[in-house]
Amino acid sequence: IQERFRKDVLRRGRRFKIKLIEFRTQWEREGPNADGLTPQEAVRQMSALEERFHRLCNEEAVIVADEQLFGIHPISVFKELTETRQELRFFKELFPLRCRVLEMIAMIQNISWVEAKHRLPDLDRSMTKEYKLLQNVSQPVMVMPEAQDLMKDVKDARACLNVAQQMGSAFIRWRHWIKAQEILSLEAIPPQDDVLEVAHESGPIDNVGTGRPRRFRLGHLFGPHITEQEAAGSVAALCDAAMKEYQLEQALEQVATDWA
Repeated sequence: IQERFRKDVLRRGRRFKIKLIEFRTQWEREGPNADGLTPQEAVRQMSALEERFHRLCNEEAVIVADEQLFGIHPISVFKELTETRQELRFFKELFPLRCRVLEMIAMIQNISWVEAKHRLPDLDRSMTKEYKLLQNVSQPVMVMPEAQDLMKDVKDARACLNVAQQMGSAFIRWRHWIKAQEILSLEAIPPQDDVLEVAHESGPIDNVGTGRPRRFRLGHLFGPHITEQEAAGSVAALCDAAMKEYQLEQALEQVATDWA
């Protein structure tokens, strides 16, 4: 009788191995790391396949326990579950964070300039918080291409918010925006008539020269040089010079008033 049960355990183990190969094939084809998935789709696929994975883990535990009971050696090791378990741990650490951060970045890029002026400090604090969370992910996760791409996106967003806060100051004039556009290779800048109130319903001018109306948003500040240290220093120097110009203008106006 014991030999019959022993053969049954071995037979179940072979069938289970086939089931794992099928699961692993599905995981690689439809799992969270499959090609073409959006971050939201990746999270949904991960959750859906995680349920099946846990059922397989329970089945594995029963088979291993039976092998130990009937003295079957060596005890089966199912590498498909081991690989999936490690990948799932990495994905669960990164993918929900990636989904949340990318949604936040998309929201930031779509904010109009007028609205952004009042929200920049809060936006910067929120993005800094996410940046610190990303810095604290485990090293095996941080070397994943998805993590590297996400870190670049976060750095771009933080640099954008930094430039926005500097260029949103009261002493910034349109001539300073023209210079910033040159430094950062920006696609567009606010219109000349009012660099502080650019979110009109008709939309501001297109600074590329196409003639199409365009509503200026924070996303327009995402230029190819937004994270370059040299460019950041140039923008900071530009804003510092603009502040001194503004202070000089105020002083001259005060003198004119005093002598009037």
